[in-house]
Amino acid sequence: MIEGIASITVGEETFVAGAGDTATGPAFIAHRFTNVGDGVLRIIGIHASATIIQTFLDED
Repeated sequence: MIEGIASITVGEETFVAGAGDTATGPAFIAHRFTNVGDGVLRIIGIHASATIIQTFLDED
């Protein structure tokens, strides 16, 4: 997390993170970042693989 406040969900776990925090999730586990602050959310995504497979899940 570079800037802002995010609600982060990895699998069934949800938590709030801010600048300086990190979140790690295993491959093939659904995850999401939601801006819950008043300002800009800036994050850096690091992937261990050269190939990124992205699937958008339907939101209810």
